[in-house]
Amino acid sequence: MQRQFLSIPLAKLMFPIALALGLSACGLGDGPQWGNSNARCCGNSLSWSMYVRAQELEADGKQAEAAAWYEKSAERGYAWAQYRLADIYANGEGIPKDEVKAAYWYKLAADADIGWAQYQIAERYRLGMGVDRNIEQAVQYYTLATDNDISWAQYALGERYRIGDGVAQDPARAVALFQQAADANIHWAQWALAESYRLGTGVPANEEKASYWYAKSLPAFTRNAKEGNGWAQFKLAEAYRLGLGVEPDEAKAFGLYQEAAGHGVDWAQYWLGEFYRNGTVPKKDPETAATWYAKAADQGNAWAEYRLGQLYAAGLGVARNPELAQEFYERAAAKGLEEANLALLAEIGTK
Repeated sequence: MQRQFLSIPLAKLMFPIALALGLSACGLGDGPQWGNSNARCCGNSLSWSMYVRAQELEADGKQAEAAAWYEKSAERGYAWAQYRLADIYANGEGIPKDEVKAAYWYKLAADADIGWAQYQIAERYRLGMGVDRNIEQAVQYYTLATDNDISWAQYALGERYRIGDGVAQDPARAVALFQQAADANIHWAQWALAESYRLGTGVPANEEKASYWYAKSLPAFTRNAKEGNGWAQFKLAEAYRLGLGVEPDEAKAFGLYQEAAGHGVDWAQYWLGEFYRNGTVPKKDPETAATWYAKAADQGNAWAEYRLGQLYAAGLGVARNPELAQEFYERAAAKGLEEANLALLAEIGTK
């Protein structure tokens, strides 16, 4: 009997205790007193018992029923239930995926100072997922999550300071945040820190430290790439193309760019265009180059737009079309690409 008792999930043991505690707090004879001064007491204790019940059902694989109990608890203001319910809606675990509801519950949990909820709602404000895009709100919640030692938020906030997105650009602040997240083994932050040392942005250039942090990041990127993560495949391709933490290998880089491009990564599509335009690993093929540049340009990649402008201006891989060349130059120039501005000036000079 003792062996059998020990095998019972913790949630099964906790629920009756939690329920008893919740009822005793309000008086067993009267039941929950929702409309009087006991309501807050009952709400807190019962919401916790509902949360424990949800965990019990989840442990038994009854995800839809668990979601219903999490929702009961969340509606009564239990922040951890709000956070778990947001995850369930975000991932579609046993119920239909719903980004609007996910954002709603993440925000309530975030405002109750749940660090991971602050990070998740920040991501949604940054990307416009389930809420209107609001980069200033994203920065606010990234900052709160950073103060709660959420390492992914430290990295994300560092990116905002690096590029000046929702905050004034501050490369030194970015490096400090990258360092915090890199020390916590966040491989994207390790890569970003390595880039900062390589380029000397926000910190004095240091090739040795750059190589160290690139090498630290690569095992995780390698694992993610094998799992089919397109952006990890792209980062790994960059490492092999430039020799960042590994020996340069253009053939490996090309293969990884192909994989990443297949997942819709615009920069991988651009670099495939470069490979085919230059004829490095594959044979030179301007027509295939134009195809890949066009895919990246469709996603708003300014360098791909600029390259397409060059191809249309010269009639390489595509029929010569000065009007289309100018259109692509203008699109790239509008994004601040100086090379496209110079190309436009050259075009004007020839007319």
